[in-house]
Amino acid sequence: RLATAEQQVQESTRQQSEVELGLTVGQTVVELALADELIRLQSENLEWLKTIVEIAAERSKSPDGSASESLRLESELALRTQALASLKRTRGQYAATLNLLLSRPVDSSFGTLSLDSRPSRLTDAIALREQLERNNPQLAAMRHQVESAEAEADISREKRKPVFSVGVETNTYSGGDFRSAMLAVRVTLPWFNRAAYRADLARAEDLRDATVHDLAAQQRELYSQLITLITEAQNNQATFESYADEVLPKTDKAVETIQSAWVSSKSTLLEVLDARRTLIEAKQEQKRALASRHVADQALIALTGGPLSNSNK
Repeated sequence: RLATAEQQVQESTRQQSEVELGLTVGQTVVELALADELIRLQSENLEWLKTIVEIAAERSKSPDGSASESLRLESELALRTQALASLKRTRGQYAATLNLLLSRPVDSSFGTLSLDSRPSRLTDAIALREQLERNNPQLAAMRHQVESAEAEADISREKRKPVFSVGVETNTYSGGDFRSAMLAVRVTLPWFNRAAYRADLARAEDLRDATVHDLAAQQRELYSQLITLITEAQNNQATFESYADEVLPKTDKAVETIQSAWVSSKSTLLEVLDARRTLIEAKQEQKRALASRHVADQALIALTGGPLSNSNK
């Protein structure tokens, strides 16, 4: 029992290491996908800026045109170009990290990724708690440690009992003929070491009790982590949907209105750029909220030992 429990502890520990590696890989993939989403947004913004630069160039040709607008737009274009280059370098860092985690050549390429915008299904606290109890390798390792400690305590109890042994000793002549035989019976008397055996048993029982308490404490901590991660997933999903349903449509409409007013000389270029910048920042925040939800989902999968089964989705 002791050997089996110790072997199971090692197996559960190995599984926990695999889970932690899988979590790191999953979260790095999310970071890579977020970088691709932000690069896509910045690229679209650069294309928009180039269009505005052309419009400003045409406006500058009119008597009421201003050359400062073209200079302001060229400066904005240079800043956004640098921001895009920075994002691409960050994306390369995530790709290299992911290659190292997957034991691939560092310069191996990944295709363009995107974040899944479908709602998270990992929000059923009861089902996730049951799955955590069944599949979490950390809890499994601690349960096997309890079994090991119980086996140690049983061994200590057995040591207090007398041990009987029987042996047979034979003597033969050099030719192989039988000469004599002796039967021996031995008995160990542990009563003379009762204090030592009691101390050994008390130590084993204390170790078992401490392991049981550690298991209960770890369960409470994992339950708390579970609720925190579910809340994070729900909050970030709600943030993502709020941007999609309310913030982005209104901000996009504001950009269109101000841009049209600028073309008609009823608003300034600064107002157009500020409105566009607000729109891009809102889109970026929406993508970051979605990425944070995916990070929470990955942590929930690692905590519970995998996605919910179809019956619990």
